[in-house]
Amino acid sequence: MRFVERGRATLISLSETVGASRTIKVLVVWATMLAVLTPAWIAPAKMVSTPVTIARSISGGGSGGRTLAFRPTHIAFSWRGTEGSRLRYRILQTTAGPSHWRMVPESHDMATGNRHFSAVIAVDRPQAIRWAAASQSAVEEVTIDYLDTVGGPRQLVTMPAAAQAEARTPDIVTRAEWGADESVKRTTGWCRRRFFPVQQLFVHHTAGVNADPHPAATMRAIYWFHTVRRGWCDIGYNFVISPDGRVFEGRWARTYRPWETPDAENLSGDVVMGAHVADHNGGSVGISMMGNYSNARAPDPMRTSLVRMLAWEADRHNLSPRAHHVYRSPVSSLAERLPVLAGHRDGGYTECPGNFLYGALPGIRRAVALVIGQGKPNSKLALGSDSARIDFGSTSLFSGRLRTATGAALTGRPVVVFRRLGRGAFKRIKSVSTGAEGRFSIRVSPPRTATFGAVFEGGRSAWGSESDKVKLAVAPLVTLAPEGAKSDPNGVYHYPPGTASVRLTGAVEPARAASSASVEIVEKLPDGGFAPAAVVSVGVGQGGGYTYDFEVPDPAAGRLFRATGGVGKSEIRASGFSDPVWFQIDPQP
Repeated sequence: MRFVERGRATLISLSETVGASRTIKVLVVWATMLAVLTPAWIAPAKMVSTPVTIARSISGGGSGGRTLAFRPTHIAFSWRGTEGSRLRYRILQTTAGPSHWRMVPESHDMATGNRHFSAVIAVDRPQAIRWAAASQSAVEEVTIDYLDTVGGPRQLVTMPAAAQAEARTPDIVTRAEWGADESVKRTTGWCRRRFFPVQQLFVHHTAGVNADPHPAATMRAIYWFHTVRRGWCDIGYNFVISPDGRVFEGRWARTYRPWETPDAENLSGDVVMGAHVADHNGGSVGISMMGNYSNARAPDPMRTSLVRMLAWEADRHNLSPRAHHVYRSPVSSLAERLPVLAGHRDGGYTECPGNFLYGALPGIRRAVALVIGQGKPNSKLALGSDSARIDFGSTSLFSGRLRTATGAALTGRPVVVFRRLGRGAFKRIKSVSTGAEGRFSIRVSPPRTATFGAVFEGGRSAWGSESDKVKLAVAPLVTLAPEGAKSDPNGVYHYPPGTASVRLTGAVEPARAASSASVEIVEKLPDGGFAPAAVVSVGVGQGGGYTYDFEVPDPAAGRLFRATGGVGKSEIRASGFSDPVWFQIDPQP
């Protein structure tokens, strides 16, 4: 994962040896960026193809074996047994024969009662599987789930236009990018999302295989196992880091605005509650390392990304990574003294995140503190318009303000303004600098209804922020006038007695704003009221013009009519109407 802290480059190298003593070397090289901050840009929306997860299950007693219906990419186990009960397994490849017996890695925090659950294990397309109890305690009711997260039917998913801030925040692989099937998660009833202020950071490992070559496929497998087999509302972790250092979005928090980083938070900065540490999920961020680090050290790219993610979380939420505090659960009466940056086992009975990774946490805390330095405040960016609707060709003044979370003005800071026309992609339109009191403004004149947003990418003195989206409706200009007649001083067009038809012509600007227009004609009655005479829809030509021939009712002499042209509202425009025009068929002299 690429990471450049706001306005300065940060390079981190961690190495460790674990034995009678642990040596953790941390090298942090700070380099002040001499170039002007590269502004953010909006990538166009795109379609990505992801495979549908295929899953099957087999059940048996404490030992057994089965030929599989298809060759899976991942397997996972669950069984009923007493505390400490263990399973082992071996797989059969057609060409290589049976593997050695291996222990099934247990995911302790998934246990419920005497039901145990394993980690999700990546496998190399086995043909069959055997399992057996690996302890003196009884093991029964074994279920093996096997999944293919690569070879299933492909489905097209629309990736929304997204902002790619030039390394101002961690690059995070979104759920859409790794292929989360959003129909699997649940967000209603007892699965209703809950958000709480961040007070705690937890480090995990997934306990699966190391050096996973297909982390996106493993994300799909973990997601299925957590939601379908375990019955959780969604994947338990907030983030997962693969061995190559990529950070994957975990539990779904909300639909993000196009320029936002998927940070697992609501608009107030509170984190969505996951399912990664029993009784400690409210207000905690769970970051899991993909693999098993009980007997192996995490790869350097993975640990580097972990340090950067933890620094990003800690600094934005004013957490001290080397401190201890009392974690107070917002959903129960639990109050427990913990390291602010803790391993899973600090909050529950589990081996997670593995002895090697847990032993590295003191050095990781020091590295995180060095990355943070003196700390930076969060910022808040506001954006608004002086009007919600304008006519085509007019302008609207957009103005905003950039402040710290405590209200202090941030002056002389670059803010990038983006625009989306109709349903198109967001594009950068202007970069401005904040002035006195952190204020900035820009005049806009979009050709059709548009949505605007602004981004402050951050710098050495504050973390970045994004504004809310602001929509500006643009109404087309519509005209309408009678042909072949002159108007009197009161603006009424007069036609001679016996006129049977009146041609009305109009125009819509811009010419391609609409393919049809409406014409409404009413008659003014002697008592001052109005009666409908015609309501029709007519086509608009390529040049924007339209025509309607009104058949005058008989007898027509002395009758007075009012006509109005209009274009209805749509996703790309506001409604627009012409000024009303009056015409009369004169009586006999």
